[in-house]
Amino acid sequence: MIIAQTVAPEAQVSNTTSPTSTAHLIWDKLQDALSTIVTDALIFIPKAIVAVVIGVVGWMVAKAIAKAVAASFDKSGLDNLIGKSQLGAALRGLGLRSAAGALLSKILYWMLILIFLRTAADAANLNDIKAVVGAVFGFLPKILVATIITLIGFMVADVVRVTAMRTLTNFGVDYAKMLAGILFGFTIVLVLTAALSQLGIQTELLNASVKIILAGCATAIALALGLGMKNLANSMVAGVYARDLYKAGTQIELDGQNYEVAGVGPVTTKLIQPDGTFLIIPNARLVSENIRGKK
Repeated sequence: MIIAQTVAPEAQVSNTTSPTSTAHLIWDKLQDALSTIVTDALIFIPKAIVAVVIGVVGWMVAKAIAKAVAASFDKSGLDNLIGKSQLGAALRGLGLRSAAGALLSKILYWMLILIFLRTAADAANLNDIKAVVGAVFGFLPKILVATIITLIGFMVADVVRVTAMRTLTNFGVDYAKMLAGILFGFTIVLVLTAALSQLGIQTELLNASVKIILAGCATAIALALGLGMKNLANSMVAGVYARDLYKAGTQIELDGQNYEVAGVGPVTTKLIQPDGTFLIIPNARLVSENIRGKK
């Protein structure tokens, strides 16, 4: 016996979603997104307003402090005093033409701007900006230390240059300015090496180059003085002593002839005979031979 079963149409399940339910789903998602945006905006706007206020106030405070510092340096005469000192010369050597007060005011201005900017970013929960400003602000002490080392180094290098040039000039070395300039350059290289190391910049290549140049110069000078310039070096060293012993106008007797010392140079000495003719001799003869003389 076969029993026929019938299924009502209402009991049939559709495998597809109706357009109405899809529209409702999209509308619900859109409402959730709009609600999230509005909620985040209502939370962020007060923080953004506070951040803007902090930024504006910080800008005004930084500008006022910088202006006050520059004015105090100008009115107190510190700008003129520093400008005439070795520090002012070092600043000009670095290409900084501004007065010391103006330079310091700019540094303070940007430091305060960074401080208030970081505070504003923290108030607005802008963590990325806060991290960047924090990294820059953390790097400032290294920049400050490197700047101080550079300024003091330029001052020391300038003192070394002037002292070396005066000393060599007193010894009668004609190329005193060139040697003093070379010494100044090497001192600056050492100063820059120390400053760059404070910034975390690798200076091994620079140090190696300086060592090679110094070793080469020392070897060249040693060979020149020890071989081809032996006699010249003797005359140069003798000239240092001869200038103290034989002033211009001193009467001396050399090889049975009477002469008047016209001048002792770095290497040679000029002697004038009674008839007006002159004789050039190495300085070494003035300290190695028996010479009679009178003032």
